[in-house]
Amino acid sequence: MIDLLNQELADVLDLGLQAKQAHWNVKGPHFIGLHELFDKVAEELEELHDRFRDRIERLLLREDERVAHLQHREREGERQHPPA
Repeated sequence: MIDLLNQELADVLDLGLQAKQAHWNVKGPHFIGLHELFDKVAEELEELHDRFRDRIERLLLREDERVAHLQHREREGERQHPPA
């Protein structure tokens, strides 16, 4: 799950950078409309990027908590049942 989200995070970041590039380099008779559109797209992609990043961090934290919990249970089990 985390690997999939990391790939999506990279894709969203790349698309956001492309939108920002288009925002700064748009030319022609529809300049202002396209300039504003690309800026809005880049902003929304930045928000999506932040949500992906936050979700990945929460999943990683939960994974670390599970590992710590299992390690704690293992240590407690060793104390209750020492090796013979």
